[in-house]
Amino acid sequence: LYVEEHVKVKNKPRRRANGTEFWEREQLLQRHVVSNLGGMAISDVTRKDVMVMHRQIEKIAGTTSADRATEAMRAAFNWLDDTELVEGVPTIRLAKKARRAATTRHRVLSDDEIKAVWGNLDEDGLFATIVRLLLLTGQRRSEVAEMRWEELDFDKAVWKIPPERTKNQLPHVVLLAPLAIDLLKGRDQLSAYVFTTTSSSPFSGFSRSKERLDGRLKFKEGWTLHDLRRTFVTRLNELGIPPHVVEACVNHVSGTAKAGVAGVYNKAEYLSERKAAMERWAVVLGGIIAVQEGDNVVPLSAS
Repeated sequence: LYVEEHVKVKNKPRRRANGTEFWEREQLLQRHVVSNLGGMAISDVTRKDVMVMHRQIEKIAGTTSADRATEAMRAAFNWLDDTELVEGVPTIRLAKKARRAATTRHRVLSDDEIKAVWGNLDEDGLFATIVRLLLLTGQRRSEVAEMRWEELDFDKAVWKIPPERTKNQLPHVVLLAPLAIDLLKGRDQLSAYVFTTTSSSPFSGFSRSKERLDGRLKFKEGWTLHDLRRTFVTRLNELGIPPHVVEACVNHVSGTAKAGVAGVYNKAEYLSERKAAMERWAVVLGGIIAVQEGDNVVPLSAS
């Protein structure tokens, strides 16, 4: 109700590269607030619940996203209270923090860090496979975690992400390297979701799983799962993959080949080039995660 009767009436929409409109506040509520507190009655939400939500978002998506999502929730609650559509709406008050200038993250994992992450995942089940796929494919966390079996075609080695599941609302094809296919084929098909503990919803236990992983890693510098996407993009560029191919691999439309007027006319998907890039990175990654046993190099298990 808040989105339909207030946000879309009072706020101006933003426009995607393909011309469709979207409201940022609606995305923040769906992506962060509903995913964390969606099972609660509004009247039951406490300040502590909001603070926990903020910390969880901050770990995965950064402080700026956590602040913006919390502000969107507070605005929604205030609107519900003003319109008296819901009884017992709590007042969401957070301790004021000194506003920090928005900063751009630059964290790229080193070879040793990549090897450590991969090698410390063996006891993490679903989370382990998701993290390894994030490294292999460079896709977004939500796109991997919410993957459905119907999106996969193992014979053609492709994963087709529908537009409603991508950030820019454009369909995206991910070319899968053999190691990625092995990881996915190793999963049991228990429901429509590839990664699920309930059969009715996708995997969502990122905060606790990453905390356990961080406890084993003990990195001196903090890192987020999104840093794996940045690492993927950086490594492909370092391998000499043309920038427009790298951008296509991660469904970016901001590069010179796809941005602005160029994007209107350039509909090339660079599928063969993307396939070669994915397979080349998988080989390089395989060398990074390999362990030495005597004189032999033995890759870590892909399961």
